[in-house]
Amino acid sequence: MALRSLLFRDDPKLEAAAVSDSAHITPGATGPHVVKIQQALIQLDGASIAADGRYGPTTAAAVLSYKQKRGVINRSYQTQADNIVGKMTIASLDNEMANRINPAVVIGRASGPMSLFAPRLRSVKPATQSGIGSVGVSVSGSIRSLIRGNPYVPQGALASDGMPDSVPPAKPCSVLVTVDPSLEGTSQFIELTVINSSGDNGSATVFPSRITKSATVTVTGGSQTAPGHAGQLQIQAKLDGNIVNATSAGFSVCAHPLNMAATLGLDVNDETAVGIIVRVAIQSDSGRFGDLDQIAMSEVVEQFRKDQPPFNEGSGFANTSGFQSIIPPLGKQGKPQTQIDRHVEPRPAPGPNGKSNRIQLHIFNCQRCGAVNKVLPKSGFDILHEVFQVGKIFKHRVTKVGAPISIKVATNVFKATAGSATGCRSPEHDLK
Repeated sequence: MALRSLLFRDDPKLEAAAVSDSAHITPGATGPHVVKIQQALIQLDGASIAADGRYGPTTAAAVLSYKQKRGVINRSYQTQADNIVGKMTIASLDNEMANRINPAVVIGRASGPMSLFAPRLRSVKPATQSGIGSVGVSVSGSIRSLIRGNPYVPQGALASDGMPDSVPPAKPCSVLVTVDPSLEGTSQFIELTVINSSGDNGSATVFPSRITKSATVTVTGGSQTAPGHAGQLQIQAKLDGNIVNATSAGFSVCAHPLNMAATLGLDVNDETAVGIIVRVAIQSDSGRFGDLDQIAMSEVVEQFRKDQPPFNEGSGFANTSGFQSIIPPLGKQGKPQTQIDRHVEPRPAPGPNGKSNRIQLHIFNCQRCGAVNKVLPKSGFDILHEVFQVGKIFKHRVTKVGAPISIKVATNVFKATAGSATGCRSPEHDLK
């Protein structure tokens, strides 16, 4: 006879055992068909056995227990149950497995708004991925897999925003797992695991690991993904820990820079130049600055005003500084988590009044997940040099403040929210 359950059907040895006494499965048998019998006993009867494909004493005892509980006895020649999987046993196991709920499972959400899991870390673009569901249930579409929570891209962002799916190490991010229909009230469950973990791919964990209905679970990054191995980790959903129902889009584990905070470092006032040097501290979204060792950062600057005189040279350009490692090599000046930023002008003429105004933001590349030219949140600044007259003396002053910034470079438009600037204002410099 044709077996109906997803677990048993199309297995030639189980199909044969269902119709032929000579094909009964007895203690001592080995093979994939034995694994399926063991899986059915685990799911249907809670058998404490390993699905190892060996029909040994523990599996034989589990078969006997199953048959005794259900009165599976061929009364034409038996008075009590035995430990053999014959026609009646196969029929009973297959019928129970076929009648169990086989839900469609989707990891992520195909459409609609997504809720963020606190703390806010990073948003991630949608990933086009097909969900693998039960027979007769079509589950596919654009599935947003991991929500990284902070404003690198807008919530519900488009794939064109280009932020690869990733989670930071040691921080929880949320993912919606849809289970349809619900398994509540049954003995069944969906087991979630992160697969493909390795020294190169990185690692992550998912909690809770068992659910019975649609739920938002958390994924916590472990070891970081090595450069060149992005997107290999996946969340896998199994029915009762056996049958794979869905696998998420691939993701990476990597830290990204989050905020910039500028503080006054040194005043510059000599025969050739005036201005300030500021120290810029950069925060990692993992909470550990050392995790940013595969991040390169560049500043993007636009000079949109420069009165001449009193200031020198031209105006109206936008450029980038070029990418440099966010963690300076050993021996470089400054603390490891601090960048040095110079806001210095060639010494202006002593009048007339005038301004030199630049805006600044920062972008980064990540060698771990492959993110390219991504704006660092809270990295926008406005830098204003002023020449002004006090009595008969012309003076210079420069001020750096955090500000929301938008800069176009070629076809790219970069937008950053305001960074933090504390005390970033020079003394008044006399110009002579």
